[in-house]
Amino acid sequence: MAQRHTTRRQVLAGASALLAAAVSGSAQAAPADWRQKLITSARAQIGIVSDRKAAGIDRLLLIHNIGGGAEESDVLAAYPLTGRFRMAPS
Repeated sequence: MAQRHTTRRQVLAGASALLAAAVSGSAQAAPADWRQKLITSARAQIGIVSDRKAAGIDRLLLIHNIGGGAEESDVLAAYPLTGRFRMAPS
């Protein structure tokens, strides 16, 4: 059986029914928001904003898998932001 690879574009297209319009550029991050970051010039990463804040800083943590697997860390402002998404109200 051939392994099926899913591209980031396919994931975002499939999730578009669940997501509200992209959050405006000046919107503050809120828990459960999706953030797309540009890690390198050709590599994007999607993370989920946590409800926990970085120690001593009033900034929410990001749940991501940059590097060594899934983790929750203070990288919300570490990379250029290329997309902001919020779940549509149910």
